[in-house]
Amino acid sequence: MEKITFGYFLHHHPKQDGTHRIVLRITQARRHTYVDIGYSVKKEDWDNKKKEVKKTHRLYNEIQMVMDAKLMEAKKEYLTGRIHNENVSATQIKRKLRKEVVGDSFLEFADEYVQNLTNLNTQSSRESMLAKLKQYLGKDKSGRQKDLIFPELNYKFLTNYEKYLKRIGNGKNTIHGNIKFLKTIYNFALKTRHFRTSDNPFLEYTAPQEKSTRTRLKLFQIEAIENYQPNPGTPKFHARNIFLFSYYLQGMRVRDLLLLRWKQIKGDYLHYKSSKANKERPRKLHLRARHILDLYRPERPKANDYVFPYMAKVDEKKLTPKQWARATDAQNSKIRNQLMLIAKELGIEKLSMHVARHTFANIARQIIKDVYLVSDALDHSSIAVTEKYFGAASSEENDDLVKQIFGD
Repeated sequence: MEKITFGYFLHHHPKQDGTHRIVLRITQARRHTYVDIGYSVKKEDWDNKKKEVKKTHRLYNEIQMVMDAKLMEAKKEYLTGRIHNENVSATQIKRKLRKEVVGDSFLEFADEYVQNLTNLNTQSSRESMLAKLKQYLGKDKSGRQKDLIFPELNYKFLTNYEKYLKRIGNGKNTIHGNIKFLKTIYNFALKTRHFRTSDNPFLEYTAPQEKSTRTRLKLFQIEAIENYQPNPGTPKFHARNIFLFSYYLQGMRVRDLLLLRWKQIKGDYLHYKSSKANKERPRKLHLRARHILDLYRPERPKANDYVFPYMAKVDEKKLTPKQWARATDAQNSKIRNQLMLIAKELGIEKLSMHVARHTFANIARQIIKDVYLVSDALDHSSIAVTEKYFGAASSEENDDLVKQIFGD
């Protein structure tokens, strides 16, 4: 086994804040391997003679403790190999250090984080994002998933991952969502002290984002859908009705509509708990909403029967929670496909259940001009979320604004 030596240095390239990363240099056969310990200091805070942080630095004790532990672990790994007459490379020591001293596997932590999510739809979405990350990392020669250690998730990794997502066809907002997911997990690890560092890459890196274009219908387009009369009992018939019912019920979410039961209809009100916001409230059933219900109401409705037929043949008891979530997603896809067929016939650019929600929000804002009431109706967690649903003010609205402020 070739001799390996160890020593601390400041990385010669400064970061944007003017500090330099502290790295452990592992030398074998005149070749150097560097391990970032997760801390950086300014040149004036580094004792180049002693190869350590000056005692005047506010984090001296913390950084010195990490440096000592890392160096000790590196030497231990090297000596263990020598005792057992095993070849230990500088790269192996680097990998060992990163995982056991500086931080655990980001992938393992992310997997656990996703599995603990309570909302199954959110969990499914995050699993897809995690699968994309694993695909980017690839597999080793033995076919095993390559790992990602916390310190490896740095600025350079994020910029390279952004390029990869763009290369596989992801748009700016999709890229933003995927990297925001990594940031959420990384910050959660810091908050729970699973991993510690003063070199958080997300403080320097900003994921690309652009204002999304949301489809919102005009009142005349809603009227066109109301006047559209497909044959009763057909897929288009059910898709039209559930779309309009969502709009009539203040943008009620598709999952809540798919699982709506007759026992939730009490007089002139529909009672339900929003699956996403977990808010329970009654919804007023006006005449047009009651007309939709009458299309499905049997002579003697059973309390536990679904109002809309989509989930009638799916037995929840035979499915796992994940399978059940996928079953509702599958029905939403069927509805979306039928709505797009209707949109084509009516000359509308796009129709989906979320379009019903956006349309209600925009029309309600134009009529009542109270964003707080609209936000509450949509069960949003904040006004900022609701504002994203709104389109730009029309020229007529702007003219009215000028008139109200300045007069004719």
